[in-house]
Parts: sequence; C-alpha cells; structure tokens
Amino acid sequence: MTIVVVDDDRFNLDLIAAVLEPLGLEIAQFEDPFEALAAIEAIKPVLVITDHVMPGMQGVELIEHVRRLPLVGDVPVLMLTGTDELATRVAAFDVGVTDFATRPIDPTELFARARALARLGTAQTELKRHTIQLEGEVQVATASLAVQQEEQVLLNRQLRAAEHFEGIAELASGIAHDINNLLTVISGSAESINSLCPNDGKVLAECDAILSAVDRGAALTRQVLAYSRRQALRPAVFDAAEEIDRNRLMLVHAAGHTATLSLALPAQPAPIFADRTQFITGLINLVANARDACGRDPRIEIRVAIEPPGPDAPRDGVPTVVVEVGDNGSGMAGDVAERAFDPFFTTKPRGEGTGLGLSMVHGFVHQSGGTVRLRSKLGSGTRVQLLFPRSTASIGTGDVTIEIRPPHDPGAALPRVLVVDDDEAVRRTLGRLLELRGMAVRTAPSAAAAIRMLGEQHFDAVLSDVLMPGEMDGFDLARWARDRGLPVVLLSGFVGGELPQNLMGDAGVRLLRKPVESATLAREVQLLVSVFQPPAAQSVSAGHES
Repeated sequence: MTIVVVDDDRFNLDLIAAVLEPLGLEIAQFEDPFEALAAIEAIKPVLVITDHVMPGMQGVELIEHVRRLPLVGDVPVLMLTGTDELATRVAAFDVGVTDFATRPIDPTELFARARALARLGTAQTELKRHTIQLEGEVQVATASLAVQQEEQVLLNRQLRAAEHFEGIAELASGIAHDINNLLTVISGSAESINSLCPNDGKVLAECDAILSAVDRGAALTRQVLAYSRRQALRPAVFDAAEEIDRNRLMLVHAAGHTATLSLALPAQPAPIFADRTQFITGLINLVANARDACGRDPRIEIRVAIEPPGPDAPRDGVPTVVVEVGDNGSGMAGDVAERAFDPFFTTKPRGEGTGLGLSMVHGFVHQSGGTVRLRSKLGSGTRVQLLFPRSTASIGTGDVTIEIRPPHDPGAALPRVLVVDDDEAVRRTLGRLLELRGMAVRTAPSAAAAIRMLGEQHFDAVLSDVLMPGEMDGFDLARWARDRGLPVVLLSGFVGGELPQNLMGDAGVRLLRKPVESATLAREVQLLVSVFQPPAAQSVSAGHES
C-alpha cells in the first residue's frame, strides 16, 4: 500500500517521508502536481498528502481533479498549507479534502493524522475489494438463478406435458381396452357364423368383411396402446444390428424401389431388451416416413452404433445402443418437429396416413426403457434416433419356450377350460369359440369367483382377462393357478406392457392380445393343456356359471 506525497519543495518531501517511515507503507514523492495526477490512478494510494501552494496547479485544483478519477476518487486527502485562512480551508473541504493542517506541523501530529487517514484509506480499499467480489458473486448467483428459473420453467412445461400425456394415455388405453372387448365379441361371433354356415358363400363373404374390419380396428387400438405405452409386449434380448440385417429385404421393400437404402451396422453385438416384432415394425414405419419425405434420388440410411454412458443415456452408467434412420428429404420446420410424435398428427394428405406411426414408435421405445431423439432441419433431411440401454443379458433370454408333448388320447374327456372375464358378452363369445374347437367350457365373472370354482371342480386350463374389477386381477389369478399347477392363458389388449417378473419366465403362462383369432386362441390353450397335466381337484361337481 502506498501514500502519495505532493510538494514542490524537495526538503519538505524528504521530511514528510521520514516522519511517515514508521507506518511501514511505500511513499511515492512528486514535486510536479501534474505528474502526481497522472500517476495517482495507477498507484491507487491509501492516502494523498499535498501542499496547497504549488506552481502550475494549486492543491485544491489537484484534489478537485483526483475526485473525478473513477477508481480513486474517494481516497483520503491531507492538505498542508502555510495559511490558516478560513476561506482556504472552506475551499479545500468543498473539493473533498479529508483533513487540513497548517504549517509548521509538529511531526507527531503529522504522523498521527497520516496514520488515521491511512487506516481509513486501507479500510476503504478493502471495502472496495469486498464490494467488487460481492458484486461478482451476486452476478454469478443472478446468472445461476436465471438458469435455474429457465430450467424450472422447462421442467414445469415438461411436467404439464407429462401430465397431459398421462391423461391422454389413460383415456386412450381405457377406450382401447373396451374397443378390444367389443372387437373380441364381433370377431368371435363372425367366426361362429362361419362355423355354422360353412357352405354359404354370401355369409362367408360377409363374415370375411367383418373380420377384415376387426383386424383394422385391432391394428388401430394397438397403435393407440403403443403411443400410451400400455401395449402388451413380448420382450427378449436380441442383437439390434443382426435383427435389422435379418429383415433387410422387408426394410428395402418399405423404402421403395426408387430409394437407396444403406445399412451401417457395427461389428460388435448391439444387444437390447425389447419386443422384436415392435422393433422391426417401428423401423418399417420410420423408413416409410423417410421415403415419403424424400423427393428425387431418395437416400435412406439405417445406422446402429454403441455410445458410451453419458448424460443423455436412457439408463445412468449404461452404454446406449443407438438405432438411427436418416434421410435426405425435405426435413421439418420447428413447429412440425415439435408435434411429430403427437398421435393423429400428420402432414400427409387426408387418407394417406393415420398420424400414429411415429407416436407408436415413441411409445414402444419408451415402454422398452429407451428414449427417442429427433434431429431435423427444413431442407436438410431428418434423423430419428432410437436409444436403448445396452443389455448385459445373454442374447435370446426373455422368450418362453415350451416342450411339446403328445396330445391327449382322442378317446379321453374333452379339455375343461375356465373362462374368466368381467364382460358377459366376452365370456360368452370366448366360451363359444373354445367349444367349437372341441373343449368343455365354464365361465366366471371375476378372479374371486374363478378361485371358488377352481377349488370345487377340475379344470385343465384357465383363460382369463387381465383387467378386472375387484381386489384380484388376471395376474393375481395366474399366480394363484400356477401355484397349483394349472396353465393359464392371459388375454388382454392393455396389460401395462408385459408380464410381471414372476410370471415372465413361466412356460405355463401365455399372453395374447385382444382380439384374437379363434384358431390362435384354441392352439395356445390346447398347447398348454397338452404340456401340463394339472392335478385333479379333490371335489369335482357339475355346475353352471357363477
């Protein structure tokens, strides 16, 4: 720290320096007030001591200029003068002189005044430093707060979007479940009519039209359930790159004969845990969308890569398998890209798209524990990236395999199946379908009623809906039945995605989507009945629907 002393007399400068030496501060001496003024801002002294009467510039003028300097304008000033005139002192105080002393000054007094003012200057310097530091911290905190506020706004927007999505998903899945029940009744009734009138061509044609409409309705509900992440999945561990290569011809067909489809697949395995069928169906949708977005010379690329764990990874600390479909098409404007995954949103002409393709892909990937990234710019093509956590399980795990045993003796009693569904029309339809396939059927309206019947009568298998009112659903009933050796076919279009963990690896449990063809339904039931030989109930009695 430095004290600046300004006096045109060298003797006075040396004398003042000698008096102030015990303070332990540097002393900067100036005989020329103009030179002193030029140096003061760079030195940033804690005290200025100046004579009043000097050639070229009076002390009052010097201090007046010092007070205008932005960095040192508040430095303490001790003015020395040989006159004790009141006017001189008033003028000095008016320009900002801190203290005033008249010569001759006693050295002890000069030392005391200088020490007090130097302490004041030092305190002011420290205050400035802390103020600047505090202002910097305030600026950093303000900037951080602004970032946090922006993040909070984004999180609130995402929360509202998530709540909106959940509301739509809940509504969509509920409607899809009820529609699937209706489609089950319609398709079952049409198949029953087919069986009753096998030689009536007109009836068969009408039934075929009904069943075709049922298939279209079922496909639509599956897409809705995929968007709502509530579709029934059969996940297994498989190599995404190998699966793409295995379905190369199907993907080439989806791209169209005028497009160039290229595959960039890694040499190392890219295992993911997902539904194979939904995975390829999603890629076909993406390739078809890419084809429609391209003009002349369409080029589509499917790329598979493995990214190391990062902040954007679907699962913390786990590598990511990235499956990307890119094209050289027209790209998307910002507002279109934001809505690309919304259900029923499409830029295609009426009748050329349902607007459910991308939403189905989005729902399937998220339901499989992954995320979706969309990178598109108007006029520069589009890249859709599906991000899955890289699976550490062995490829092929997750699928249920069943050893086929010889069927029952043709002369044996018909297989007895208990059909459980809270919808009476569905129960009746499913029962009639199984009866037409040569099975003895009883029905129950709830899981609790089914358990009572299973305790009183002998059955070879259980066919149950998943979603039912009451304390027990189809999963609970399946666990109860499997504990007693009974095979179970679960039938639903809305099951929350997949079987629970404790049922997933059980070969005695099968999961089918509504609506289901009677042949498929009967085959699955007969398959389980042929494999499993459940113990007969202790008490067997005839009865009717409970």
